[in-house]
Amino acid sequence: MKKVPFPEIPLEEFELRKKKAMKLMAENGIDGMLLFNNQNLTYFFGFRKTWLFQWLHAGLITREGQVGIVVPQIMDEVARQTTWLDNENIKAWGGAPHWGLPTDPVEAVTAMIKKFGLGGKVIGAEIGGPAYSYMNVGLSEYEAIKAAFPKAKFVNATPTIWKQRMIK
Repeated sequence: MKKVPFPEIPLEEFELRKKKAMKLMAENGIDGMLLFNNQNLTYFFGFRKTWLFQWLHAGLITREGQVGIVVPQIMDEVARQTTWLDNENIKAWGGAPHWGLPTDPVEAVTAMIKKFGLGGKVIGAEIGGPAYSYMNVGLSEYEAIKAAFPKAKFVNATPTIWKQRMIK
């Protein structure tokens, strides 16, 4: 078991939220959810930014229970120290060239989508409702992610997300 010195949410709560999301995705025909909203990144992954900036952040959760996040390099260690995600499913982008990280966040997100086997599946995203205006992704980045997967179907996951999050 991964040691998490500063968890944002307890392990039991993380597992409960993941299982509930998996059930709701199955009920709604969604194979995975690609999330960009800060509040959803905290809720589903336990990742919370400690200051405001708008570089791309993304979380991915599959119906089978795979979870991962893509963060700017400056937030990589924060993610490792505060989330229950396996370190190999925390993907940083940017930073100094000699670190060998992807320089383009779209490349990092598309790599995780491929890794999780969602390339030709149904991917839910926050493309409607109140979360849409608070996403850490530019429209051109989102469109580039979609274009990288012409066989995937991107759908609105907002109703699925709020079905889970409305119960406190």
